[in-house]
Amino acid sequence: VGVLDVRFNEIGSARPLGIPFPIIVLGIAAILVHVLLRYTVWGRNIYAIGGNPIAARLSGIDLNRYRLVVYALSGIGAAIAGIVLTARTHSGQPQSGSQGLELEAVTAALLGGCSLNGGRGTVIGTMLAVVLLGTLTNGMILLGIQSFYQLVAKGALLVLAVAIQQYRLSRTGVQ
Repeated sequence: VGVLDVRFNEIGSARPLGIPFPIIVLGIAAILVHVLLRYTVWGRNIYAIGGNPIAARLSGIDLNRYRLVVYALSGIGAAIAGIVLTARTHSGQPQSGSQGLELEAVTAALLGGCSLNGGRGTVIGTMLAVVLLGTLTNGMILLGIQSFYQLVAKGALLVLAVAIQQYRLSRTGVQ
């Protein structure tokens, strides 16, 4: 399904202040999430729930309420990303430019220091991992590497990130 509205398509290609609009959206979202997680009681409670849900429940945190809010915020983030992606590709196809992004999202989170079990991680670390993955992807495209092998390289990076995380956990004794 093609998107013919020129004003809508400008969302994906506009450059206010010389910076691509999708980068501005990413920056604003990252700052908002960073402030929410680091400087609010909500953020501390979200980390507590991810770190040890039983202890969080016993300390009086309403797990269901927090999970609902986190899922709602995640859905809002996905909707914004979908709007920006649709505007960038000028198309409403489910696979247009988004194939493999879930692999990159998980890889960036793990490379950025987020724990598979929850309770750890920072927005800054994840953003640095996003820059690393973007640079890796751009380099592979410039080298003419086929997309299949790009996915293999990103998958290998994900396996490496999980292996490093498990090694760190085994050294600290934290389960």
